[in-house]
Amino acid sequence: MYIVEEILRAMPDLKVIYSVRDPRGILSSRSVIWEDLNLKSAAENLCLRLKTDYEQYEKMRRHFKDRILQITYEDLANQPRSVAERIYRFVERSIQPEVLRWLDRNTKAKVTDHHVNDLYGTARNARQRINAWRASLPHDIISHANAVCSETLEKLGYSP
Repeated sequence: MYIVEEILRAMPDLKVIYSVRDPRGILSSRSVIWEDLNLKSAAENLCLRLKTDYEQYEKMRRHFKDRILQITYEDLANQPRSVAERIYRFVERSIQPEVLRWLDRNTKAKVTDHHVNDLYGTARNARQRINAWRASLPHDIISHANAVCSETLEKLGYSP
């Protein structure tokens, strides 16, 4: 994130979208990709990075208020059209019907659709993924993440 501030200063027309996700959801996704991942260590490293990123975001928001937009994965998953429209307004563009169709097709996939379970695919039932970490992460990892990420969770607006 540090380089983003320099780029914003150098490019006065640039706009930045700062996307965040609940760190427990990130850990859950990473545990599927990297089966031997040390989740406690990963939680500590992730939360430190997210905390640093958020502090940098707050600083940039003060200096570049109209040029930086924060969105959350959870908002995008729950309200893909609304968030997409917000992003398009932010970048001063009109959202095209093809984009809305793509969003509908790729964020409301049915469990029976063959491509939904593709680990690297783009289609998901996004609303079902938001809190999947609650069932997929072991309780001790969730407790550890809640403890080491408490400040970050609060800053980002997530409940422990």
